[in-house]
Amino acid sequence: MNRIEDDKGFLYKCNGGERKGVRYLTCYQKFCKGSASIRQNGSIVSGKDHSPNCLPNNADNERFNEKIKFRKILLLRSKQETTRLRTIYDEECIRNRIGALQYGWPVAEISMRLARKKATPALPQTLIALADFLDINPDRYKCCERPFYQERIVDGLGKCSIIFGCEELVNGVIRLGGNELHADATFKVVPSKPKSRQIFIMHIIIQNHSIPIMYALMESKTQEAYRLVLEKCKLLFPQLAPIIIMTDYEKALKNAFLSVYPNANLYSCWFHYVQSLMRNIQRKGLTTYLKNSYEAQMCVKMFAALALLPANLIEEGYQCIRQHARNNNLQLTPFFNYFNSFWLRTVGPETFSVHGIARRTNNNVENFHGRLKEKFQTSHPNLWTFLKHLNELSLKNHITIAQLSQGQKVSRPVKIKYIANSERIKIATAQLNLGTINVSDFLIQCSYTAETYIREELNWYTLVEPNLIVDNDDLTQSDGDDSVSVAEDIPHPVVNFADPTQYDGDDSLSGTEDNNQVAEDSDGSGNLFITRHVQAVIRNEDDFILEEELDPDMVNMMEIDNRRRELEIQNIPFVQVPINLPLPPNSNICVVCKDLERTHALIPCGHKALCGNCAELLQPKRCPLCKANFSSTLRIWS
Repeated sequence: MNRIEDDKGFLYKCNGGERKGVRYLTCYQKFCKGSASIRQNGSIVSGKDHSPNCLPNNADNERFNEKIKFRKILLLRSKQETTRLRTIYDEECIRNRIGALQYGWPVAEISMRLARKKATPALPQTLIALADFLDINPDRYKCCERPFYQERIVDGLGKCSIIFGCEELVNGVIRLGGNELHADATFKVVPSKPKSRQIFIMHIIIQNHSIPIMYALMESKTQEAYRLVLEKCKLLFPQLAPIIIMTDYEKALKNAFLSVYPNANLYSCWFHYVQSLMRNIQRKGLTTYLKNSYEAQMCVKMFAALALLPANLIEEGYQCIRQHARNNNLQLTPFFNYFNSFWLRTVGPETFSVHGIARRTNNNVENFHGRLKEKFQTSHPNLWTFLKHLNELSLKNHITIAQLSQGQKVSRPVKIKYIANSERIKIATAQLNLGTINVSDFLIQCSYTAETYIREELNWYTLVEPNLIVDNDDLTQSDGDDSVSVAEDIPHPVVNFADPTQYDGDDSLSGTEDNNQVAEDSDGSGNLFITRHVQAVIRNEDDFILEEELDPDMVNMMEIDNRRRELEIQNIPFVQVPINLPLPPNSNICVVCKDLERTHALIPCGHKALCGNCAELLQPKRCPLCKANFSSTLRIWS
């Protein structure tokens, strides 16, 4: 329809009426009552006035053009990005306010969804189908002008694994001296389709910074599947020759690393070791006993420090702990039997000892898993969103490597409390090597390195977990594809753990469960302990410290402060008190208001100290008993 403009800039359209050579016009804008007419001499004469919202052509054209521009931006971002459509719309509304006034969300959503649907391929049903798609479309995900997708591997059971990575990134890490590899797998962020058992990720440590270099979507987690993935990685990245490898206690993964990289030193995560000890204590019903006995807690803390000893001294350290238990008449016989039969006889000191290594835990990988989940805001994201984010991470890591090569800092400095804890271990180790202290003294000095973690675990098990209700529908399910045992001989040494069920089910480790069970980080819902710590692993890392260089002045200052505190403790008079003190009459009254009943426990410290009103209104959020900050509360029903 032709538009006619008058001398004032208003637009009209012919309404079809014409009489005696005069054509009658109506305003081009909807719902405007403005009118005009064209005389025989061609002049335009205005009729009815225009509505207030109707603007002359120059302003109307500007609004129309802004609307078209706004719509094009929305459609382009919908095609190119995996960001939520509403997020895209809200971001562009701020940048294009005039266009947003003409183009609302309900109308824009329809066009944006259609644009994304046309630009997004259908989800493949299997990993093999995904590999076929990436073979046909190698440029969909690229890093350094090369395909981010590397290769597919199919094992003898027909289970597929797909490898993603960038060879330039791996070579860049190796050039900076990266020879320490950390590896772990998780089910938490695996795409919802196609069905995958886990995502396996390998990191290289350079300048105390963790760089993910390889990702593998795997349908199986058998030893053969791991071995095939690692062998393919060795072919794809021949420069990768790690000297130190850190994993959890999953025997299939450890055996695969031993077979593919036999010259590397293989270590297991210290955090998973201590976590397994605490889980066993909880399963044997010893948490209440430990919470009420300082000497029993010291015994468990010495067990945690046992992994810091050289492997050849761990047996001697175990006997020192037994003697400590006898001297204090501790009732921990079931726990000692468990440790002796499982950790010393089945696993072996060579496997769980972390003596002499700079990084004793795999928490950097666990933290990376947590950041992935925060990024996706869901447990199982869309496949294309997942792959695009991994591709972007690889591109960002090239910048990180360039910054590290120039001596720039890419992360926050290590906190003093971490350094102090690590320095305590280093000093005790040096004294042990010099012979100035014996094994028992070493365990006592290093027992405080995991004190915070053990205390929080005891508070959780005794004050919080008994009041939680677990839905049976959330228990871990298995697809059973790993129940087939792989009968392949691997040269010595091989980690050959016995079935944990031989120890009444109390000895299962992180990653060492029966093959018929999904790994403990697979969905996190089957065990409250696992859920809490894998999702909040940053808090757990506070107790397991990285080895760092320390300023000598800072060391002297901390040593002087430590001696002063020890003298203060020694001067405190000793008073014999019973283990279980009687509770005062008002022990169930809120600590703050002194009026209502205590009904809420504070997380993470676990103290049941507040009523409902005070729990909601208390500022700052600090426990009135232990002065620790709390993030949330839990209603405790009597």
